[in-house]
Amino acid sequence: MNNIPILRGIRFETEKLDCVEAGVDFREGTRLYESAIVGRIHLYLNGDELREERRIPDDFDVSDTVKAMFEMSSEFERIGSASANPFCCVCGDRGCAYLDWRLETVDSETRLIMEDLVGNPIGAHQYRVQPKTLYKAVAELAETVVVTMEDADVRQTTAGTIQEFVDWHEQLIQWEENES
Repeated sequence: MNNIPILRGIRFETEKLDCVEAGVDFREGTRLYESAIVGRIHLYLNGDELREERRIPDDFDVSDTVKAMFEMSSEFERIGSASANPFCCVCGDRGCAYLDWRLETVDSETRLIMEDLVGNPIGAHQYRVQPKTLYKAVAELAETVVVTMEDADVRQTTAGTIQEFVDWHEQLIQWEENES
């Protein structure tokens, strides 16, 4: 009996999205930030919000998060496994969000494994998932970044140009359709 939960739905929800220009201290602290789309990200797994104290939901560089998740998806498509710190802190450091994701193929199933950076489980720790479920969620997040950039008349962030986000969105949709 396999008691690893199946992820039938992954959804990212964003709020308080803002375009930050390079060098702007938008938090009025001591750090100068790169150019980014920043905002709060909520993660829903099978309709339930995943809440991990001081980790998620939280404020992230949403544009770099999309890039990191696209890179992870791309690596999985190429070699059948991938590992990343896909939630990117607003400071520009992917590791300081302390969220590690791995995609692995185990017994012909894809597993999403979520841990903090010292190996402690997050959520149910392991989930069985069809890659298309993740690709669809990341594509939707990429679309959110594109719309936010267009609305703010921003052509580029440190993570990429608006065209790169459009291309990543289209590639994710293509992978999703190929999985169907």
